[in-house]
Amino acid sequence: MDAESRARYQKWLDRADDAAIREQLKQLSGNPAELEDCFSEGLRFGTGGVRAKMGAGPNRMNAYVVARITQGYCNCLSARCANPSVAVAYDTRAHSEEFAARCAQVFAANRIQVHLFAEPTPTPVLSFAVRALACDGGVVITASHNPAAYNGYKIYGADGVQIDPQAAAEIQAQIQRTDPFDDVQIFSREEALASGMLRPVPDRIKGEFLRSVSEQSRLSCSTPRDFPIVYTPLNGTGAAYVPQCLLEHGYAGLSIVPEQAYPDGSFSTCPRPDPQSAAALQRALRLAEEQNAYLVLATDPDCDRLGVAARDGKELKHLTGNEIGLLLADYLLTARQEAGDLPARPVLVRTIVTSELVDRIAARFHAQVGRVLTGFKFIGEEIGRMERQGELDRFVLGLEESCGYLSGGYVRDKDGVGAALLVCDMAAWHRAAGRTLPQALELLYQSVGRREERLLNWQFPGAQGSRVMNDLMHAFRETRMRGETTRTDYLLDSETGLPKSDVLQIRFSDGASAVLRPSGTEPDLKLYLSADGADASACRTRLDDLTNVFSGGVGMPPSKAY
Repeated sequence: MDAESRARYQKWLDRADDAAIREQLKQLSGNPAELEDCFSEGLRFGTGGVRAKMGAGPNRMNAYVVARITQGYCNCLSARCANPSVAVAYDTRAHSEEFAARCAQVFAANRIQVHLFAEPTPTPVLSFAVRALACDGGVVITASHNPAAYNGYKIYGADGVQIDPQAAAEIQAQIQRTDPFDDVQIFSREEALASGMLRPVPDRIKGEFLRSVSEQSRLSCSTPRDFPIVYTPLNGTGAAYVPQCLLEHGYAGLSIVPEQAYPDGSFSTCPRPDPQSAAALQRALRLAEEQNAYLVLATDPDCDRLGVAARDGKELKHLTGNEIGLLLADYLLTARQEAGDLPARPVLVRTIVTSELVDRIAARFHAQVGRVLTGFKFIGEEIGRMERQGELDRFVLGLEESCGYLSGGYVRDKDGVGAALLVCDMAAWHRAAGRTLPQALELLYQSVGRREERLLNWQFPGAQGSRVMNDLMHAFRETRMRGETTRTDYLLDSETGLPKSDVLQIRFSDGASAVLRPSGTEPDLKLYLSADGADASACRTRLDDLTNVFSGGVGMPPSKAY
């Protein structure tokens, strides 16, 4: 460990007064590799905020780091706004409530009005509250679908969208100037309340949010909804929102996985609470088999993602994020066209790594498809742009392959509550026509062609992880792939029409494509593969071939497929 890192470690030993942190600091002295990782540098704040393992040191999530980030954010808000205000929410993870309280105490000490949610709350509700309360920004403490060891910090602008790169850079610069022990202004909870700067979020916000979700429903009141549904919030925030929403819309056959219905920051029955993964749905699938359920729904801990499994005869089929998105796009466009309320120039917005079949579906309805970089914040920005131009009514659906969906402009982030209602409505609509969701998907493939996707994920944790990923991206940029025809480097190519980003897209002569990018919130390198085929077997054979090409091309380590 270098001298600067050792000095940081000694300062934490001398100044940290939290008993649990002090004990972790002492234990780190016997683990040199972990010690170096915790103190080699501080967390970097980006457009996705920060996300890291919880623990001691500037490169971990803890109360001191949370206070430091918040002070940096306060400095930016105070310089930009007169009498600024923020909303603060948190999920069900370990220490989330504590971290949110620490945020609120720092905001209050900096004379920034803070509206603090009183209970674990979905991320989309935070996005909604920022605009509903006319705040200048918002914070949510969450690590989304990461394992229990992680937590995170995300910031939203006054428009309810995650902050843009310029704002993130300004906040990062302020964080770097802030010493976690000497420069943070913080009240006790009692002082924050007495100052009048700390207020609870009004109870009306939940009702207003759920009413806005309900307005997105396109299902006829006469359509039967009498099929059994199993839902799991994966011990997260959705438990207080999704069941209420579905029951209010007549889905009385709803059951909740009992051991995953309550907050559990250890996620003891689901180590990685990621609804993209079939493994996360195992408890729900087991209950669904017992009850012969027609539909299985799962939301992640902060309830912005939705996973789905649907009955097809005797089997329950786990649908990928792309498959759900394709079905939703087709359903909303068709149902709204039949109801006569499809706008004249409908718009769908997808990320560049989401299935290109969205474009083929949209073409059948003369709909426009906006393409944005990976991250739902870019979809939120497009919604805001349409609203400013007086064209918000054109927006039909925003979707990303990682199980994120939004219909309507009531929030500016993906919403698991609204997505759950839309999927139930879609299932009821197809069921009334005699189709299951898997059958509807097959019919859709017959109409627009079959294209399947695969995500490969390489993890590079530790202090050297970023350097290794940068080296690999460079190696791929220098390597010509077998069958390659064109490539787009979003870091260099000015003709993409999108902001520069560390993304490389390669197309092949048979129409297959590959997109490689480092994750913005995790120590992961992600490879998105897609291929056309006459049937599922042909698609998967081509995806296997692409997997082998990339895995062996530049000496990549073993990957994990989702």
